[in-house]
Amino acid sequence: MNEGDIALDDPEFPASGLKAVSLFRLGFLAVLSESVLLGRIGGLSSARRQRLLTNLCRHLATGNPTSK
Repeated sequence: MNEGDIALDDPEFPASGLKAVSLFRLGFLAVLSESVLLGRIGGLSSARRQRLLTNLCRHLATGNPTSK
């Protein structure tokens, strides 16, 4: 699995609120108004959140080669 995956045996999986193995696809983000969100399903540890943000920043700084 890669950095963006969260598996069933991951220690953070129960707190995530996810129902199945999941992948965070940082290249496919959207900005949504809080009013359209139905609720919160769970959360991530601060360490995982920071790693994902670091990867997102790296992706944005280098550009997306697949968008050419």
